[in-house]
Amino acid sequence: MDDSSAQMQCLKYQAASNVNVSNFVSDKLSSNNNYPLWKAQMLCLMESQEMRGIVDNLFDNPGATYFKTVKQYDSLLKDSLGKFIQIEISAVTEPTEIDTIRKEKLLNATVKGRWWEAESILENYRQAATEAISDDGNTMLHLAVETGQNDFVKQLLDFIKDGKDIEKKNSDGRTALHIAAIVGNKYAAELLVNRRKELVGIADYKAIVPLSSAYYNMKLETFAYLLDVTEIKEQSHSLGFIPSSDPLQSKVNLLITLIFTKQYDLASTWVNKYPELVTRDDKVLMAMVKTFPMEPIKRIDKKKQDYINAKNILNLVCGHIDRKWGFSGSSHPCYSQPILEAACQDSHEVVKEILVRSPKTIGSKLINGHNLIQLAVINRSEKVYNFICHFVERMDLSILDSSNNNILHLAGRLAPSSILSCTTGAALQLQRELQWRKEVEKFMLPTELVEKNIDMETPEMVFTREHKTLMKEGEKWMKTTAESCSITAALITTIVFAAAITVPGGSNQQTGIPLFRNDIAFTIFAVSDAISLFASSTALLVFLSILTARFSAQDFLVSLPRRLIIGLCTLFLSTFAMMVAFSAILFLVFCDQRTWMLAPIGGLACFPIAAIVTLQFPLVVDLILSTHRPIFLADCSKSNMNIMRSSFTKQGSYQVRNSTSINHGTQAIGYFYKADPPTA
Repeated sequence: MDDSSAQMQCLKYQAASNVNVSNFVSDKLSSNNNYPLWKAQMLCLMESQEMRGIVDNLFDNPGATYFKTVKQYDSLLKDSLGKFIQIEISAVTEPTEIDTIRKEKLLNATVKGRWWEAESILENYRQAATEAISDDGNTMLHLAVETGQNDFVKQLLDFIKDGKDIEKKNSDGRTALHIAAIVGNKYAAELLVNRRKELVGIADYKAIVPLSSAYYNMKLETFAYLLDVTEIKEQSHSLGFIPSSDPLQSKVNLLITLIFTKQYDLASTWVNKYPELVTRDDKVLMAMVKTFPMEPIKRIDKKKQDYINAKNILNLVCGHIDRKWGFSGSSHPCYSQPILEAACQDSHEVVKEILVRSPKTIGSKLINGHNLIQLAVINRSEKVYNFICHFVERMDLSILDSSNNNILHLAGRLAPSSILSCTTGAALQLQRELQWRKEVEKFMLPTELVEKNIDMETPEMVFTREHKTLMKEGEKWMKTTAESCSITAALITTIVFAAAITVPGGSNQQTGIPLFRNDIAFTIFAVSDAISLFASSTALLVFLSILTARFSAQDFLVSLPRRLIIGLCTLFLSTFAMMVAFSAILFLVFCDQRTWMLAPIGGLACFPIAAIVTLQFPLVVDLILSTHRPIFLADCSKSNMNIMRSSFTKQGSYQVRNSTSINHGTQAIGYFYKADPPTA
């Protein structure tokens, strides 16, 4: 037999209209090629189960008009087919034009939340309430939940009588509760769970339950609600935890996630509801340490509120820890590691809170031997350092780490990149490093300044080696800035000098006196031009002195930044004076004494002034603050002592409510100072 005959024979059997298959389908529908054979087998199977009337009106079997009967046969057909197909019986028939129009109307009414429009259709076609009305298999319930039409959801749930119909899945196997979890529609989730509790345990085709969908999409309020209504075993399984492990682990993870995302209100609710989550270990407190916001500028309302909320939940977490462990002034596992991490993160509020509650945690150390003050120096945590700097004289600063580094060796290390990036320019970064080194030197003995570590390096050698690259970058940054500004200063000097010797309006040929000398605008021009000339000349000379500097490490501490401040300030002054001089002479020569012309001239003159101020003024502010505003408190002992005393007084009052002595605060201060606390 030739190939053509063989192909015709195959096609003949593929298009068979009568195949003796009564209880199984031998071929799985995969494409259009095997559809004829699959269809024939399917029809035979449906006919053997007296179900063919659903798709063929010529048969007397129950047809599609009997809705309840159809649902019963639909379930029977699914059970018969097993895993061969995952389609609804209604999908066998192609939708008519009327069905398409009806679905479009229902979809439009659902998205817009117009229940009255949908209800008028559903009264005649009740089964449409649970049918797919979009290409992705979403029903009206899916779409209403997704678009947040919660009133529509409530009406639709009341309309659907059979609770099992609420479990309808879309093409991804997701129920309406999955959609509520994904989009964070907590109210809709409550409506669905109250109506059909089984929804929380139904997984989609990827074996993901609604609880996991809410968690992985960071819809934490919805997740918290679903976690409350989900059984503990289901929680552990759905979030990837071993069912036999700690049943509270998922709640701990949620609390930590809430803290990291700064949802402090919800986190506070969970701490109050489940205090055991914060007392089992230090994970929750450690999360607070790593995410605690820096003290914000007061005019930034949101950041200020976050800061206040963070302090409240910190106090709440520590309060629950104290209630479990008791306040004895001793250190316990929940505080030892968090206070060290707080020193690394410069979370001084956390350090203060922990020291108030557990003073002996001041002696906590890492494995490599670094204590609280050493970690503050290594990580350039200036607020933590300022808070505990009065302890330095009372601590053994000669303690060495595992590499025989003293605290000055540690100050000689390069700061972490995250800290350096907060400072503008390599020169100011190096200046800040020098300031830290100079501060630590105050507490060192002369012999300790030349001590060598395990690598036979003195603190000076460590600083030079660690900051070699930063010094080169600082020199390059300083020279580049000075060169750019010196060009501008030279240009301004040339312009205003030429304007000074070329008198606008001319002069009297006999006396040489300017013709406009009696006009006030001419006087403004003369004064402004002179100021601009002198200021630009000064700026030019200052920038030249920077270019010829020696650029030693100590020069970056004060000398070079101060020169740059002077140069930039005089450059700003010369620019401003030049614009004033130009505006005055423009008004004098071309405006013919029309005062209304002052407004457009002044407005145009503000553009270059605003440009230079906007672009360069922040640099001047950074230079001034970095050079002349100390980052270390000159006398922090008294101020911090008062803070600690005030805090301990509050803590003592707090402990009275927990049946503990009010004198704990006084005892703790005595521990810090090795003496009776001084009076206010």
